[in-house]
Amino acid sequence: MSRSTKGVMEVLEREQTGSKSRSVLIRAEHMNPLYVMQVKITLHVCLLSKMDDVAWLWHARYGHVNFRALPELGTWEMVEGMPVVKAIEQVCDGCALGKQHRMPFLRTLAYRASNFLELVHADLCGHVTQPTAGGKLYFLLIVDDYSHYMWLELMAMKGEALRHFKRFKAAAELELGCKLKAFRSCRVGEFNSGTYVEFCQEYGIKHNTTTAYTPQQNGVVERRNQMVVEMARCLLKSMGVPARFWGEAVKTAVYLLNHARTKSLSDKTPFETSFGRKPAVKHLRTFRCKTYVKRVGPGISKLSNRLVPGLPRL
Repeated sequence: MSRSTKGVMEVLEREQTGSKSRSVLIRAEHMNPLYVMQVKITLHVCLLSKMDDVAWLWHARYGHVNFRALPELGTWEMVEGMPVVKAIEQVCDGCALGKQHRMPFLRTLAYRASNFLELVHADLCGHVTQPTAGGKLYFLLIVDDYSHYMWLELMAMKGEALRHFKRFKAAAELELGCKLKAFRSCRVGEFNSGTYVEFCQEYGIKHNTTTAYTPQQNGVVERRNQMVVEMARCLLKSMGVPARFWGEAVKTAVYLLNHARTKSLSDKTPFETSFGRKPAVKHLRTFRCKTYVKRVGPGISKLSNRLVPGLPRL
């Protein structure tokens, strides 16, 4: 704040007393067309920041290492030139801002379904960089909480999620003889649209969503999703198959994982848990193995080949 009176400009400052009085900081004489001010340069002053507590001093010097580990450096003579400091139980503001993290999630779930389709977990994966031959860019993975059996649906757009979920519901209820009671998904628009809400209300299905930015709460399908993608990637890379065949690779991965052991089930595969019989695996072949197809129909002479190579053109 400044004022000009009789050719003199004064820079004022209100005193920190709560009153309206002011004190003069700068006064300059008016010498047309400028105001001239005499500035006195003060002497150089060296300021020293000193910490009285040695523990806090070395805590700052050591880049905010925790107070429990700091005393061990001096006590056990692990370094030279550092005194023995005492451990203190105080909170450092810098540590609170820089090291704060969430509490770890439970490794074992507190709830586990006791019957088929009592709870299923759904997750949408994509956009995959290269579309399949059928133009698919996403896949919907659904895992039953009780048996850990998986269903997979390939999609061209995210908006197809509800249509494919209805297809899964009809097929799973017919196969397992149970009604879908609840499903859990991440808090994304595809699973929280008005049509999805109406669908769940119509069939009495409970829809549980995770907290925003917390995919760990839907960990069952997140872990299975990771396993499916990793297995599909191994199938493609190990056999030199182009990326556009990722749809066939993820379908194969889901099929194989349904017939494989999982830690969630003690001595059964998800297939046996779901259908009550041990799966047959004698028909399994290596991904991208060479096959032959039997020729049938008219136009086959006595000397014609009876088999046609079935290896796809990659």
